[in-house]
This record gives sequence, structure tokens and C-alpha cells, in this order.
Amino acid sequence: MEYALSLYPDPRSENILLKWMTIAAKSSGNHYVPDILMPPHITIAYFAADDVRSITDWMESSAFQIKQGTLIWPYLGSFPPAVLYAGAVLNEYLLEAVNTANAFISSIAVTSEYYRPYQWVPHTSLALKLANTELYRAFEAVASVFQPINGQAERISLASCNPFQEIHVMQLQEKEI
Repeated sequence: MEYALSLYPDPRSENILLKWMTIAAKSSGNHYVPDILMPPHITIAYFAADDVRSITDWMESSAFQIKQGTLIWPYLGSFPPAVLYAGAVLNEYLLEAVNTANAFISSIAVTSEYYRPYQWVPHTSLALKLANTELYRAFEAVASVFQPINGQAERISLASCNPFQEIHVMQLQEKEI
């Protein structure tokens, strides 16, 4: 089975991203993302595993080092023909989070090459499984209201993929100053 470890943004950022997801769905006619109830997130590790107990144990342990941090979405992008996303800046926080997650998970599971450090494009998917014409309509509609946003990663989620289902969600600790 495939799994994702993802960062969830603060409520203000989440609401803006949800608005863009709704606009993308209405304008394209493709409601895949709202239908699967996938919350806005940035995936930092994607992997295949038979059992994820070691991942949830790690998340709850004192060794877990991923804390709250700054997220910035300054642009829209696409993975043609199927994905519209809000692109996130690969800042020090996100680089540290993806490195930490992949270092632990790759020791016990097979990680996806597209989510490994230096091969990964940090993003929040706004629409998935689009046809070309749906992508054009969604991009145009979201671009008409898009403004860059800054936020915070406040929670982390372990979820199964296809179908999407949250397994473990927890609040991230604040970074020590």
C-alpha cells in the first residue's frame, strides 16, 4: 500500500487553499479533490509499506524532529495534463522537513523518487486527475483570484493513498528559539 506524510497548514492558509480548490472544481467540472475530502497539504514523503506502525511510533516519539515552520505559496503551477497546484517555496524549513522524513522512512520503506530531497517540487494540489481542457479552465479561474500567501505548518498527517484516508494526524510542536 502507498502512504504519504504531509504537512497541514494553519486554519487561515487552509481556508484560502480550500477556496482555490473549490474554484478549480467548479470551473473545471472535475470534483475529484473535494469528493475524496483531501485537505490542503504539502507532502514531504511518499512511500510503499506493508505496515506503518513504525512510522506512527516515530511521529509520537521524542526523536521526532519536525516542528512548526513557515510555508509560502507564491505561484500557481501544473503537472500537465492532470494537476493544478499552489507552488510552495523550498525554504530552509521545508528542506529540513523533507530531509528528516525521507531519512527515517527510507530506512524502513521504499520511497518515491518524486518526493526525495532535490527531486521534489513542494506544492499543494488544488485539482487532480484533470483532462487538458479541465486544467486550462481551472488554471484560468484560480489565477484570476490568486495572491501569494504565507502560513505555518501546524500539523502533520500520515495517510494512505488511493483511496485517501488519514491514519494519524498530530499537532506539530513549536520550534524552539
